[in-house]
Amino acid sequence: MNRSRWTTWLALLLVPLLVAGSFLWGTAHADTGLRGVQAAVVNNDEMVEVNGQMMPLGRQFVAELVDSDREQNFHWVLATEEKAAEGLKTGRYAAVVRIPKEFSAAATSFGGDPADARQATIHVETSPVAALDETALGQTIADAAANALNRFLTGEYLKNIYIGFNQMSAQMLEMVDGTAQLADGAGLLADGARQSADGAQELSNGLGMASAGSPLLRAGAAESASGARALADGLGQASAGS
Repeated sequence: MNRSRWTTWLALLLVPLLVAGSFLWGTAHADTGLRGVQAAVVNNDEMVEVNGQMMPLGRQFVAELVDSDREQNFHWVLATEEKAAEGLKTGRYAAVVRIPKEFSAAATSFGGDPADARQATIHVETSPVAALDETALGQTIADAAANALNRFLTGEYLKNIYIGFNQMSAQMLEMVDGTAQLADGAGLLADGARQSADGAQELSNGLGMASAGSPLLRAGAAESASGARALADGLGQASAGS
């Protein structure tokens, strides 16, 4: 393979890795300017009973945001609907997370009759006067929800909880342990970078083998054509014999 073609293939292999690396780096550093930003959470959820066990999922979610000892990018406070709306308007709260009344019921509905299953949604509204990175906010909420809810729910339940943003074009962040996936993705990125070099060599070898195999391919095609003619002759003889 000449040098020009080798350079082209290597570039094609590395570009996706560089793009993925930039995304992971950006996500990891997008929250560096958010320390101390205040956000509110409004809990309208009503707990439900499932198999004799009470499921206060909204309360658990609030506790994970407000009372958690883990390091967070936002300072979370529990607020009423009125205080939250006022805080958004004035910019006191950069964002408000609203947990709807049917959150626990919807989140656990997938364990019953499939016809009754429905998606649970967490509503997020950002302040029009506070500049905020919604990606970092969404990741923080996803982490908190996963940490709080996995005490009660399995991964199958968590897959059906979504975060809806008022300013984003689509639903965001499927509720499967986002933090673990991000860490795994960073590891896969490192592995992929190493594998890309090996893959480039294998690609080079494979292209050489493909070139060497071309005469065999042509011979196989000729044999296939001969076989097809033999099959047609055989069918004609069978038809005449019948």
